[in-house]
Amino acid sequence: MLRMSGLVLILAFFPCVLGAQPAQDSKFQQYSLKYGVSVQIPKHWQIIEKRVMDQIDTNTEILTGTPQGNNEILVAANYYGIDLKKASATVRLSVRHKKTIDQSELSSMTNDDVEFEAIVCKSSLKNALRNIDSSILVTEYKMARKKMKSFVCFETVYALNNNERQILYVIPLGVRSIKFHLSYKLAEEHYLKPTIMHIIDSFSVGVK
Repeated sequence: MLRMSGLVLILAFFPCVLGAQPAQDSKFQQYSLKYGVSVQIPKHWQIIEKRVMDQIDTNTEILTGTPQGNNEILVAANYYGIDLKKASATVRLSVRHKKTIDQSELSSMTNDDVEFEAIVCKSSLKNALRNIDSSILVTEYKMARKKMKSFVCFETVYALNNNERQILYVIPLGVRSIKFHLSYKLAEEHYLKPTIMHIIDSFSVGVK
C-alpha cells in the first residue's frame, strides 16, 4: 500500500495551497504627499498636470473674485468613461495656506455653529455657480462635522442639476486647511461609487 506523509496528505486535500498564486498588483496607486497627506487613486485615472490645474485656479479667481495664490494643489485626477471629452469622476487634493480654526476649535463647535457655517458655505457656493454658469443650480446640500481617522473635518455633500454629485472634505489645521474634493456623474453612480468610496477610505492626514 502506498503511504503518504502527513505533509503530502495535507497538500493532496488542499491543492490550492500548493498552487497559490502571488498577489496581483493593485489597480490603485498610493500617493504620499506633502503635509502628511496620503491617498490611493486608480492607476487608469488621468493625473492632471500642475499647469492645467493652475489655469483652472486662475479662472476660479477671475470668476469668484477669491484670490487663489495661497492654494497649493497636491494631486488631481480625472476618470473618463464613455464620454472621452468630459470627465465622469474627479478627485483633487489641495492645501489652502491661510489662518483657520484648528482641530480643537472645530471639535468644540456647537451644532448651531456648524449649521451656521453650512448656511454661509451654501450661499458662497450659489454665488460662485451664478458667476460661472447661472443655469447650474444646487439641488441638494448637506454639511456636517465628521471624524475621519485621526482628524475632524467638515464634510459637504451636494448635488447639482447638471447630473453631478460633489463631496468635499475640509480639514482646518490652524495655519492651513486641507481640501479633499471628489465628484462623479450621478448617471454612472452604480459603478463609480465603489471606487469613490475606496479613495475616501484610503485618504489620511497626519495631524499632530
